[in-house]
Amino acid sequence: MALFDSIISEVASKFGLGDKAGPLVSALFSYIQGEGIGGFLDKFKTAGLGNLVSSWISTGANEPMTESQVDKVLGGDVLGSLASKAGVSSGIAKSAIAFMLPSLIDKLTPSGVLPTSLPSIGSLLTGGLGMLTGAAGAVTGAASDVAGAATGAVKGVAGAATGAAGAALGAGGKMASSAMDAAGDAASAGGSGLLKLLPLLLLALLAFLGYQYCNRPAETPAVVVATPTPMPKINSTLSMIYGENGRVKITGVVPDQATKDAILAEAKATYGDKFDADITVNANAQKAGWFASLKDIFKNFNIPGAELSFDGDALKVAGVAAAAALVDKFKGLFPSFNISSAFLNIADAAKEANAKAMAALASLTGSSSAADVVKALNLQIVNFASGKADLPKDNQDILKKAADTLKAMPAGTKIEVGGHTDNKGAAASNLKLSEGRAMAVQKFLVGLGVKADALTAKGYGPDKPVASNDTEAGRFSNRRIEFALSK
Repeated sequence: MALFDSIISEVASKFGLGDKAGPLVSALFSYIQGEGIGGFLDKFKTAGLGNLVSSWISTGANEPMTESQVDKVLGGDVLGSLASKAGVSSGIAKSAIAFMLPSLIDKLTPSGVLPTSLPSIGSLLTGGLGMLTGAAGAVTGAASDVAGAATGAVKGVAGAATGAAGAALGAGGKMASSAMDAAGDAASAGGSGLLKLLPLLLLALLAFLGYQYCNRPAETPAVVVATPTPMPKINSTLSMIYGENGRVKITGVVPDQATKDAILAEAKATYGDKFDADITVNANAQKAGWFASLKDIFKNFNIPGAELSFDGDALKVAGVAAAAALVDKFKGLFPSFNISSAFLNIADAAKEANAKAMAALASLTGSSSAADVVKALNLQIVNFASGKADLPKDNQDILKKAADTLKAMPAGTKIEVGGHTDNKGAAASNLKLSEGRAMAVQKFLVGLGVKADALTAKGYGPDKPVASNDTEAGRFSNRRIEFALSK
């Protein structure tokens, strides 16, 4: 499986799976193939993890996946089935799949585009084809040797051929007896007679060799004692998201129950009952420097919309712009840690995205397809005001640019304008709001001369997220207008 050689090697080394790493990668690939890569990745979007998928498909670093996310997307039954096929425990399978899945999807989408179909497992087994080629060569060589030996017998080694036939007769072969008599007669008649008896001589030789093979001494198999491979160590992790409703979500991987209990106790003392925790105990997790400062971590993590994640001795602070105040606090707590940050500025993000959309539309030509127009339109961010369906001015300029191309599309071209929201508020209200926003875009384009029957508007509310609604950045991604070709 040449495409996945590096993944198999890394999984085998990191999780001590040895020759079980290949079957686990193969089982996961077969499952993805059965679902279809598009259907498989839709499971992540449905689970609110579309941002993970985006990082794997696009260029740049792949965002890592956690074991709890594997559970959320695949479920216990699928994990159990994959583990059983590879001959490993469900726990190990879960850890290994979380580790390898980002790289696997990355390799399957090298150009940042989902393939229309995946290759079969058999077409990836290049090593197996090499073995078959080698075996064919060995058989050809063996046949050449036998033919050479028979030719030597014809050229004058009649006595040796007769002896072989006699030995086969001793083994009880009637066919070998006839060959021996005929060989004796042919020896008297000269070399030309042997040419006619070549098939019988070969049969006699094969009968003799078969007898020798069937009556060879039994071999005692060697006893190989496998040396257990120690499980590799992994980083302990702790991730926290402070919801705008004041509720904190806590996930992580720690080495023992005592550490898990300490985290839960500190969360209880700081946030009361306003937190949700999913902490996994893994004996291979290493103790990290942040364990001793749990109280300070929880005390300082108090900004709605903030995100915090520890991975060993690395720390990332993210979320709303106000979360930047946490960076200096945590630099003081962990001066030796590698601390990074990434904060959401909605206005800047929308401005940057819309500039890309405008440039993409400007690059279109008369031969551009409807799919090209849709792709360019989906680069923009339609930043509606909260609870409103009024089309922002920046997006009006983009749609004006797109209208001329849309009007030139072939007759029968259909494009859907889809409205989407995050999950804040009542579902019914969100559905109505998403419909209103989609219709606002449709109405604007029709007003610019695009045929009314070429556009349909549909609201989806919060039902098709592309990112987690647990973070402000995720909710911002989910509040969108999405264009799609329709039938």
